[in-house]
Amino acid sequence: EPLLRSHRVGMEYGDIEYAMYCSFNYCIHSFQCGVKLKQVEEDMRIHERNMIENGQDTPLSILLPFRQAVLNLMEPSTNPTKLSGEAMDEDKMLQMAQERKNSLSESYIYANRLWLAYLFGDYDLASQMLEKTANFPVAAQGKFEVCTYTFYSCLTGFALYSETKKKKWKKHAMKEMKKMKKWSKYAPGNCSHKLLLLQGEKAALSDNIVMARRLFDSAVNCAKKNGFVQDEALSYERAATHFYRFGDQTSASRYLARAHALWLDWGATAKADQLNRDCASLVSPARKRESFKL
Repeated sequence: EPLLRSHRVGMEYGDIEYAMYCSFNYCIHSFQCGVKLKQVEEDMRIHERNMIENGQDTPLSILLPFRQAVLNLMEPSTNPTKLSGEAMDEDKMLQMAQERKNSLSESYIYANRLWLAYLFGDYDLASQMLEKTANFPVAAQGKFEVCTYTFYSCLTGFALYSETKKKKWKKHAMKEMKKMKKWSKYAPGNCSHKLLLLQGEKAALSDNIVMARRLFDSAVNCAKKNGFVQDEALSYERAATHFYRFGDQTSASRYLARAHALWLDWGATAKADQLNRDCASLVSPARKRESFKL
């Protein structure tokens, strides 16, 4: 609400650029904080139109990757990790950003692709995006997007370590987790559940089953308390993946079904469909009737 109020004040007093940056921040914060995706997309579409009408190309170039990411989560597509569709054409946007030397816009494109790559299980692409976004924390310094980026950067590091056993990825993940631990002290409402999930991943990869279960459950409960439905869904999903690896199919089935329901609740139909395709065989018939659309 403060950002929307600032947007209105900016428009009333003729500070159009300030008003557009307020609306841009309102939209992307809503996305990152778990507001239902249908509402987020509608708000983004409205503010996108205002930016076009007022000739505000710079905030528009940052908003569009987020809107396309929202659409990719909402609507099934042949390539959900590619930011091309109704909102933008990724290749054209990248070319334009590079021609104009708009490194911030370019960084936001790659950061959104990192988040999508991880969520849709394309860890090879996620590793490529990590290389391209090495300077993102500096380019977007002080913004909440850096927290979200660090979260997915750390998760990607753990995933790549699990697949490759290369120590550089574990080192990368531990470095990113250290940042999240520091931020959790000052902004627990935004970061505490993220830290718990990262700690759960670390414990699971160390085969500390009891500790991992406790941390995953804490992450789920904390994300719910903080209102981050997407992080609650992800916590359930990651816990289920490890439970299955530990041989606990009953817990894996229960947690996957809950993750699927929460992705749908957020409005991420494409993500829920991906979970359905990749993990439905792990879910018991009873759980499928409750949540999975088979």
